Amino acid sequence: MSILKKHKAGLVYIKILSSYQFLMELVVQLAFLKGLT
Repeated sequence: MSILKKHKAGLVYIKILSSYQFLMELVVQLAFLKGLT
C-alpha cells in the first residue's frame, strides 16, 4: 500500500468520523428538545 493511498484512506476515515460525530450531536440535540417539550 502506497503512502498516498494510505493518506487518502485516512482522509476518508476522518471524514466519516466527523460526519458520524455530527450526526450523534444532532441526535442528542433532538432528544434534548423532545425532552423539553
